[in-house]
Amino acid sequence: MALSGGGGDAAAGAVSSGGAAASDGSVVSDGAVSSDGSVSSDGSVDAVNRAWDELAEAIAAGDDAATTLAAEAGTVMGDAAVVIVNLLDIDRVVFGGPFWSRIASAALPAARAAIVGSPLLVPKHAVDVVESDRGADVAAVGAACLVLDAALSPRASGLLIRR
Repeated sequence: MALSGGGGDAAAGAVSSGGAAASDGSVVSDGAVSSDGSVSSDGSVDAVNRAWDELAEAIAAGDDAATTLAAEAGTVMGDAAVVIVNLLDIDRVVFGGPFWSRIASAALPAARAAIVGSPLLVPKHAVDVVESDRGADVAAVGAACLVLDAALSPRASGLLIRR
């Protein structure tokens, strides 16, 4: 696997597996995933998973470019989360999802630093930044909980006494 960045900028780099790295910052895994995130019919989900696995292996091996790329992604996600933390007065931010565990070792500390250290954060209380313990299917679990809540929770209108 090769990670390349233009002028040392890992965020502008490309992840390549079995092919030449693209100079435009696109992710290239056997020609399956382009810079706009589209997946060709010959690559499907397997190519995306291979690219994430290779990134995770590079982070675990201590590759500076891969670690910097994941840390910058964590910083961007943390910067975005600050707005939501302020808007909703949240005291805990949980990161997770199908690809999160692969970059968490580098991205979570960066996200935590971006949130806690942000000059935009209005600190009414401490904000805890953690990784989900629900695994890769955290979004599906959340969606299922919403469906069950809508189906099984009593509605206030149903509790009214009608005359």
